[in-house]
Amino acid sequence: MPYLYLTTDSKRCGRSLWGGAILLAILIVGCKEPRIESRKGTYPVESIEIIGESQFIQLHSEANLADVINMDLFEPFWPGITAEEALEVAGEPARTAMKAIVPPDERRGDFYYYDKGVAEIRISRVMSGSGGMPSLVSWDLFLFPKPNSGGTILSEYIAKLTDSRVRELFVEAPGESLHVVVKNGVVMYVVWHKE
Repeated sequence: MPYLYLTTDSKRCGRSLWGGAILLAILIVGCKEPRIESRKGTYPVESIEIIGESQFIQLHSEANLADVINMDLFEPFWPGITAEEALEVAGEPARTAMKAIVPPDERRGDFYYYDKGVAEIRISRVMSGSGGMPSLVSWDLFLFPKPNSGGTILSEYIAKLTDSRVRELFVEAPGESLHVVVKNGVVMYVVWHKE
C-alpha cells in the first residue's frame, strides 16, 4: 500500500510513489520529498525502513513482538478483546467513556480504561456507520504509559534502532503488529493489532 508523507527535509521532490499526478501536485505546491532510508537488520529485525517521520520495522518470521517490546504491560489483555472478556479477566474498568468521533453520528466509540501502574490500558469499541446504525465494529487495544513511571516499553535494541526524528514506529511480526506514537523521544501510546 503506498503512503504519502510530507516533511521538511532538504531534498526537493523528484520521485513519487503514485507517479506523475502526485509529482505534478508536489511541484505545484512546492513540497519537499520525504526522507527515505532502508537497511537490513539483525535478529530479531529483518528490515528497517524510514519514510519521513515514520519508521517501519519488519521482524524475522521466527520472531515475535515480545522480542522487541515489554508485552507484560498488556497482560491480561489481547488485541480484539471485548469489554465483556476484559470484565472476566480483569474485573471492572477504572473508568469508562462514550465519545462521538467526527463526523457526528458516523463514528462513535466506547472506551474502557484499566490502570496497570506504569501504564493505562484502553480497550476501545469503535462503531462506524450512517443513519445511527453501526455497520462496522472493531475492538482496539491501546497502552498509554504514565509520565515518569519508569516502565520500559521498547527493548533496548529497538530503542537504539529508532531514529530520533521518528514520530511513528510500526513493528510488524507474523500475524501481529504494533503502532507506537512517539513525541520528543517519549512513547505516547502503543496500539497492538492481531490479524
